[in-house]
Formats: sequence, C-alpha cells, structure tokens
Amino acid sequence: MQDVTAGASDNLRRQLKITPNSGLSVIVASAHGEEAYFAVEERFLLPLIKTPREVDGYLIREESLRWRVLLLPPDKDYIDKLKVARYIRWGEKPRACSSDLRSKPGRYGGACRNCCHHKFGSAVLRPAF
Repeated sequence: MQDVTAGASDNLRRQLKITPNSGLSVIVASAHGEEAYFAVEERFLLPLIKTPREVDGYLIREESLRWRVLLLPPDKDYIDKLKVARYIRWGEKPRACSSDLRSKPGRYGGACRNCCHHKFGSAVLRPAF
C-alpha cells in the first residue's frame, strides 16, 4: 500500500474525515485494477523499501519512502473499532481473479495459486517456495 497523505486533496481528506493532528494517514490500495482510498491509523504504518531504486543514497529518510507495511496487533476485537478495519474488510472481499480466465497458467503452475484473493475452502493458497 502507498501512503498518499501528502498529495491527498482536501476533498478526499474531508470524505475520509481526516483532520490535522488526527493521527490518520491516507493510503491507496489496488487489486485487480480496482483502486480505493482509506484512512488508516499512522501508528500501524511502517516504512517499506520495495526496491533499491527507491533509495536516494546511503542516507535513507523515512519520509521519502512511498510504501508502507501494515503491522497490527492480533486482537481482532480491538482492530474492529479502528479505521483500519474498513481497509481490511476491503482486502478480504472476494474479487474476480485475472488468472481465472485461464489464458495463462499461474506463475507457480496452474491457475491462481499465488493470488491472495483466491480461496480454496477456508485456506488461502500461497505460493510454495
């Protein structure tokens, strides 16, 4: 997910009910061509370097990193009371998977084995390394 708080319009901030010093950030998430914006508590967003190309030099400034990793406590009841719960529900929603078209086999052999939205029973299929 990307933290787009700095470039978020005033209209988007109003829609997400983000005020100065609210402790909330604007993130953009996309899955299968669908893009959505969410308000998420800043304390759960930690900087992430996805590629060395994102590093300007030997000195890495946290504020210059675009990507964030979301780390949450395991207490689901606590999380359900937070703004981040809406983002989690959005991510858990089943979606049509592009590999369901079966035009190409999945990266790990077979259709959709590495898709985070593809579910088989109650288990999420993950790539085998």
